[in-house]
Amino acid sequence: MKKPLLTLTLLAMLTGLTACGATETPVKEDSKLTTITDGTLKIGMEMSYAPMEYKENGNPIGFDVEMAEAIAKELNLTPEFVETDFYSIFGGLNEDEYDVIISAISYNADRDSFYALTGNYLDNKPILIAKSDSAIADATMMTDKVVAVSSGTTSEEYMKSYETATIVKQCDVYETIDEAFDALTSGKADLVCTDAVIANYFMNNDGNSYDILWEADEEEPFCIALKDTNTALRDAVQKAYKSLKSDGTMKSLSEKYFGEDLTLDME
Repeated sequence: MKKPLLTLTLLAMLTGLTACGATETPVKEDSKLTTITDGTLKIGMEMSYAPMEYKENGNPIGFDVEMAEAIAKELNLTPEFVETDFYSIFGGLNEDEYDVIISAISYNADRDSFYALTGNYLDNKPILIAKSDSAIADATMMTDKVVAVSSGTTSEEYMKSYETATIVKQCDVYETIDEAFDALTSGKADLVCTDAVIANYFMNNDGNSYDILWEADEEEPFCIALKDTNTALRDAVQKAYKSLKSDGTMKSLSEKYFGEDLTLDME
């Protein structure tokens, strides 16, 4: 549920949206697409959100990484990953630091009014988890508890509103989701709120036992974001994804990272 806060939405209105120094790149259909660097698809990504995007031995890996590489290949472009922190990821898009953001971006109508978004590609929703040995039986027992979240996400928005409403005692914001889980395991926090796909990864891989206390009723699927002037590239990216969905590539990637097919049709 990585979703920048209102300040970043306002930044989209204040920042010039015309691509600077862009060149045209041929794709398979012999049409012309605008990319920042000829022959290259620059991809903005925050690299600490396993299993979506992270680093292993200094190299980017994860579901979004492999999907981005496959999309670039479909477009006859070379993928180039531009690492950034999540809070400023949309600012980098506005400043032409990369062509697309593929980094577990939650779709919402507000963002759709400022950016060229693809359809949704991955099923997801926010959830709240605690260590299994905690005394927290359910989400009604949070009034004296500290919740850890990662910065700039919808989890932060959810839990900050809960803090204001005294549903939770305190919402502590960390730069990365790894730091939020470190706070949980060390006892600095009682709970973590994050995306279901992220929580499930930690529940299955970090050696600790967790319980899910709450799931949002509303889905928060992921999409790909581009500048609102770049609808031609958005449409090409979406067409490339649908080809990968049709040939089974997306199903295989999802089963590799999540153990099941969570991919959507990007309608």
